[in-house]
Amino acid sequence: MRKNVIYCHIFLCVLFSIAVVNSQNPEWINYTRSKYVYALAEEGNYIWAGTDQGLVKVNMNTGDLVIYNTCNSEIPCNNIKSLAIDSLGNKWLGTMGGGVVEFDGMNWVAYDTTNSELPHKNINSMVIDVLGNIWIGTPRGLAKFDGNEWSIYLPSDAGLTSDAIRYMTIDRKGNFWVGVASGIAKFKDSVWTVYDTSNSGLPHPVVYSIAVDKDGTKWIGTQFGGLAKFNDTEWVVYDTLNSGLTSNTVTSIAIDSAGNKWIGVGYNSGLFKYGGLAKFDGTNWTIYDTANSGLPSNYVFSLLIDNSGNKWVGTYNGGLSKFDGANWTEYATTNTGLPYGQINTIVIDKSDNVWIAGDWLVKFNGKEWAVYTFENSGLPWPGITAVSLENENNI
Repeated sequence: MRKNVIYCHIFLCVLFSIAVVNSQNPEWINYTRSKYVYALAEEGNYIWAGTDQGLVKVNMNTGDLVIYNTCNSEIPCNNIKSLAIDSLGNKWLGTMGGGVVEFDGMNWVAYDTTNSELPHKNINSMVIDVLGNIWIGTPRGLAKFDGNEWSIYLPSDAGLTSDAIRYMTIDRKGNFWVGVASGIAKFKDSVWTVYDTSNSGLPHPVVYSIAVDKDGTKWIGTQFGGLAKFNDTEWVVYDTLNSGLTSNTVTSIAIDSAGNKWIGVGYNSGLFKYGGLAKFDGTNWTIYDTANSGLPSNYVFSLLIDNSGNKWVGTYNGGLSKFDGANWTEYATTNTGLPYGQINTIVIDKSDNVWIAGDWLVKFNGKEWAVYTFENSGLPWPGITAVSLENENNI
């Protein structure tokens, strides 16, 4: 009980500090206090954020927020690593240590290893399919919950040495693509198809990014193996030896409406260099770096293509750039509200607001910046490593 009293006191102090900051600095809108924001989901005028300090509901129009944690709600664990919203508006939370939680706006229902068939209390990833089934990636396999019954699927049934599911997503054909210890796996109709460095053309077991073009071809960025192209039959690998790539570490991939692949390249430990941004039209490579473009850094962390075709490029230490195909606009700490130069993730919501995650959370509507940091808002601790919204460039 003593611990909960302390936590509640801290929580009230946080809310008080938000009000003080808002009154002193009305130009900035303030958000949730968290060390890590693992997931972000949009629902109407609200953004729901899963953090390591609880669940946060943010009104995108006013900036008002509501924080749910173990102090003031029935959430069994504050560390919320994944978040999904079903067609009925129920929020599904994947926690690290507390299992899966369903929240309908009033009531909380927790599922863990003691009251359900959920194989593990740690939830790495979660998605909802078109039928409304909840798919849950855990360290002990893949679980499906239809609201009444549980089904468990183990990668070891397909010969994998580990059942750990690191990440998971669904493509347009209903195939599940799952990140596993040794590569990637496709799962559909209870059948696993595993692609690793021993049985496929996958050049490296660590996969950083996957994008699917209009033909269904998968473009896979790896840690040290370059870029792999897979059309469900053949593999083609592009690396520093046979393409225009300047590094074999592919951190991010986005595909524009013309089918061009935009490839964010990061640090390559073998070459000790940074790669910048690459454009590949299927034949020709164009490389953008700090020497020939408005790119602020050659270490690209994240990519987004908006509805107007603008390329938003987030870097490791140089801030953010927008490229419209002809002109570059640089957004750095010196000319924006960005508090630091590291951009981990970029997403866009249905209102064309750009959301940027670093050691903070930022919303940019094209004119104004709303910055949510540890110092000026309810963010529990500095440091946002991942933000997730639906993005048709990625599966």
